[in-house]
Amino acid sequence: MRRRIVREEELDRLKVRRVILVMAVGMAVAGFAAFLSGQDFEEEQRIAAAHRERTADPLRTELQRCGGLGEAALSDPACRAAWAENRRRFFSPGERRPAEELRP
Repeated sequence: MRRRIVREEELDRLKVRRVILVMAVGMAVAGFAAFLSGQDFEEEQRIAAAHRERTADPLRTELQRCGGLGEAALSDPACRAAWAENRRRFFSPGERRPAEELRP
């Protein structure tokens, strides 16, 4: 009877070791996959940034500038023109005028 208990304990130890080994291998595979996907993410970020630079909307930039001015933007003619153009674009989405025309 004593031998049987020892064998069961050894089997339990083997099971624990196998579970630990499988978990370690799984974590290593997951870490490697995360590493590889991180490299792709950086490449995608670089491509997206280059695309944003090419398709930047001057109206959006102007609206962000005006937002940073606070109350001073109320008396800024460029901000008033930008807001007017933004309203025009919002209420007539089918028609789009180039943003370069809004510069005073």
